[in-house]
Amino acid sequence: YKEFLNGLTFVEEGYTASGARYFKAAEDEQYLYYDYDCNGGGNGKKRWIIDDSSPDPSRTEDLDQDGACNYHARHDSEDIYGPPRADVWQVWCGVEWVDTILHLDLVSNYTFDDGLDFSNTLKLRGYFKGSCQQKENMNNLQFEYQGVTANGSPYYKSMTSDEYIYYDPHCSGNVSGSARWVLDSDAPSLTALSDLDGDGNCSYHARAKSKDGSAPPKGSMWKVDCGGVWKDMWL
Repeated sequence: YKEFLNGLTFVEEGYTASGARYFKAAEDEQYLYYDYDCNGGGNGKKRWIIDDSSPDPSRTEDLDQDGACNYHARHDSEDIYGPPRADVWQVWCGVEWVDTILHLDLVSNYTFDDGLDFSNTLKLRGYFKGSCQQKENMNNLQFEYQGVTANGSPYYKSMTSDEYIYYDPHCSGNVSGSARWVLDSDAPSLTALSDLDGDGNCSYHARAKSKDGSAPPKGSMWKVDCGGVWKDMWL
């Protein structure tokens, strides 16, 4: 009933009023977005949605403005930074909702029919000058998608220097540590599941704790090492 969704490539379109990204399929009028309350009634759950109605980016609730919760699929989640890479979604299959595992894989260098080249790149927009002079050289670095690490998360390398962004479940190798996205001058191991830079410590430029290893947060508070003092900074 929903076979037409298989193989769709969702491309980031921008951000909604909640700060979450939203996506549109390159091949069809299908959308992927985050909704605080899908019918606007004030008692709904936050969720990621796949829908054939375009979301209104100025809204945080009922983004398709239908006053109901009509869509192809949903995944209840408190994480606005991105949809899960692989998890159970509730999919409407004509007569009932069916639990279905959906896989969302990162695509590198996808080329559209109009010739537009889409690469998985991240641009670091930090405001280090003055408040963190030790990291001024990182302003506006552009990071390019390199592949995935052993834990299945993407990692990125600066296009102009040896700086990396990657996901580390336990940065020192100690399983009691919190999972986080890391900005580091050491390249991550592609075989290790934790302590990806192999230093036995949590030494890096910056970190953002997250349980979501599907993509680094876009527009979020990071802890930045400013000459031995960790400062909260919006990156």
